[in-house]
Amino acid sequence: MTVNSVKVPTASISNPNTTICQGTNATFTATITNGGSNPTYQWKLNGANVGLNSNIYSNAAIVNGDQVQLVLTSDAVCATPLTVNSNTIPMIVKAKPAKSTVTKLNATTLQSSVIGDSYVWKKMAPHWRHEQEILR
Repeated sequence: MTVNSVKVPTASISNPNTTICQGTNATFTATITNGGSNPTYQWKLNGANVGLNSNIYSNAAIVNGDQVQLVLTSDAVCATPLTVNSNTIPMIVKAKPAKSTVTKLNATTLQSSVIGDSYVWKKMAPHWRHEQEILR
């Protein structure tokens, strides 16, 4: 007679970017132990079922404050409990800066660039040797 030892399943999820810009694809990866040969992955977004039966979940529609979690159901022999919850990852989503209109006056051009979640405006003119930051 063979006696199998109890196997305790575990699930942990990770996402290297928990602060993202609006519209950015967020990818979560599950790491499990004692899941068996055919574990079931049920991803949760704010408690609602989402995603596919996969160790990876991606979503480009995450909004600020969303929380992602995984529920793992193991099919390992002697798994106890059969179902475990992973850690929860809260997401911070920053709005993209609004598009802006630049008007050219008296041969002065304003140029914008995005730094983080804001625009930096620079005054550009052909006779200047370097740019001047005017508004942030």
